[in-house]
Amino acid sequence: MLDTKFGFPPSSPAAAPPSRAPATGAAPNLKRRRREGEGDAGADADMREEAVERLRGVVRDSVGKHLYTSAIFLADKVAAATGDPADVYMLAQALFLGRHFRRALHVLNNSRLLRDLRFRFLAAKCLEELKEWHQCLMMLGDAKVDEHGNVLDQDDGSDIYFDKDAEDHEINIKSAICFLRGKAYEALDNRDLARQWYKAAVKVDPLCYEVRRII
Repeated sequence: MLDTKFGFPPSSPAAAPPSRAPATGAAPNLKRRRREGEGDAGADADMREEAVERLRGVVRDSVGKHLYTSAIFLADKVAAATGDPADVYMLAQALFLGRHFRRALHVLNNSRLLRDLRFRFLAAKCLEELKEWHQCLMMLGDAKVDEHGNVLDQDDGSDIYFDKDAEDHEINIKSAICFLRGKAYEALDNRDLARQWYKAAVKVDPLCYEVRRII
């Protein structure tokens, strides 16, 4: 017999709701779901790190190909995503190479990492390009040198250099700083001090060939 209302067979009397079995497997299932969630989060973090590392590689490649606009754009994304000092430095260096000296200086000053000699030196290089010689010397910090090129450093011990692994296969950054001090004093027509700082640069690292072309 059909239900006269909708043309479907008449509905059978409502069955009693089935009794709910004890949820004996609920706790293990919940733990398993939590473990799966943690695993998914770990996989996402790994994928994110891989993507960031790929972008770092593209930035380095762009710099090598002199595509500084691309390098700046991608380095900015990486630095914003990680906040890592190495990524901030990479952005500042890309800006410097792209001749955006004010922007590079702004990034370095805002990084609060000017205790790192790399950051301070790059900031001073920006000021050199801007011909702001007094500010350049102030950025490099206080130090004195005698007539023989011996540095009487007034460093208070607060300077740090994060890239310790590279020290054995690069020109000593303190030699580069001495050389830049010499250039600043020469630009300010203090040739005696300039010559003393050039001597100091060679003493710190004889491989700094730029100095040998001057003295």
